[in-house]
Amino acid sequence: MFTPLTEFLKRFTFTAPRQERHKVVAAISEATGIAISDAQVNCRNGTAYLSVPPVVRGEIFLKKRAVLERLADSSVRDIR
Repeated sequence: MFTPLTEFLKRFTFTAPRQERHKVVAAISEATGIAISDAQVNCRNGTAYLSVPPVVRGEIFLKKRAVLERLADSSVRDIR
């Protein structure tokens, strides 16, 4: 009759921000070949915010789909 609470909470998986940052940096490196540091990435509410120069940001956004495909198993759903 009732759905177990654990089934409901699966949608809200929590990983440490440091782990999410590392996943984003690794995905960007694999997809684009650009190396950025963990300090240049901030993850909030399923969005990764990048603090990189405009040229680097443009290159990452050109391959945004490939980066997000590599992040399919994480909580990050968008890059800005």
